[in-house]
Amino acid sequence: STTAGARKIVLKHMPDVPLLMDEQAWKRFAHNYEGALEARDLDAELHLILTALAFERRESIYQIERASALLVTEDWIPVFSYAEALFARQLVQQQRAFIKPLPYELKRPQSIPNFLLLDTGDEPTPLDLVPPDDADKARCANERAEAGGWLWRTVEPMPELPPPANRSRRAARDQAKLSSPGEVRTHA
Repeated sequence: STTAGARKIVLKHMPDVPLLMDEQAWKRFAHNYEGALEARDLDAELHLILTALAFERRESIYQIERASALLVTEDWIPVFSYAEALFARQLVQQQRAFIKPLPYELKRPQSIPNFLLLDTGDEPTPLDLVPPDDADKARCANERAEAGGWLWRTVEPMPELPPPANRSRRAARDQAKLSSPGEVRTHA
């Protein structure tokens, strides 16, 4: 909501603490996190984690000077778009083993896959979700797809995911790794 030239920010875990953000800071934040804000508006199950530099403006009223955000699923998997959120949910629902690489401190964030599927064999399978307006991501994803990766152009129907590797072979390999006859290990 808007209050005297500033936006009022309400945090779920601090609903009684007024946080204000001036219009210029809000515009910068909304521009940088437009996709995350839209996804959060579309889906109440998503969480937006906020980190902020704030100071006390007046007694018990705080001003946010700068902020950053991270969109996560209800399972706390970081995602950068609504399509990624839906896809992460599908991987969780199918009980697939995967990693979500994070693009921080990379010169070219589009150069990493959206997810790595770990249950398809000895090597992880890169999974790329390519939006229609990202030529750099499409080029990198195409290169990975040619090398055995998986590619979904999000404006098209989603192709079938690579199947999990033969679980009995994996189970036998895991069993062989036991260090003593009485050791018990659990696997997802």
